[in-house]
Amino acid sequence: IVFAGQLCLRKGIKTLLDALTLAGRSDWHVDFLGGDTGETARDFAAYRGATPLQFHGAVPQAQLADAMRAGAVLVLPSLEEGFGLVVPQALNCGLPCVVSDRVGAKDLIRHRENGSLVPARDAANLATELAWWAQHPKRLTESFGWTEPARQLIARSAAAAA
Repeated sequence: IVFAGQLCLRKGIKTLLDALTLAGRSDWHVDFLGGDTGETARDFAAYRGATPLQFHGAVPQAQLADAMRAGAVLVLPSLEEGFGLVVPQALNCGLPCVVSDRVGAKDLIRHRENGSLVPARDAANLATELAWWAQHPKRLTESFGWTEPARQLIARSAAAAA
């Protein structure tokens, strides 16, 4: 499982940790790629799930792409997320995405075709979808380009401000 983004409260880290605890899967592991704000330290310290966690910190884009190509699923259980650029990046790397209904990029997700959409703060539903993808592994062939979604977002934001 790949989590890419800043380790902070709004990213839904506690929901992910609760889902992992519910799943009880020691054969899974989560790679956390992103800077740590310290906001989630208490949640990580309280985690008692069976799934091992590995922290990589902030990484260059090439390393992020490699992690996405090696992963089985991206998870982004955010409580709020303007867009979530990591979603099209992961899809472009062939990685299905399990995202909350608060992630702007949720519009790119077709349930159980290229990912799953789960309600924010719903650890049980998140655990169910992660288990579904573990039972139905899939590499995607969609192409979003690595930087094109960011360029489109910037252009649309500029047009809206004009």
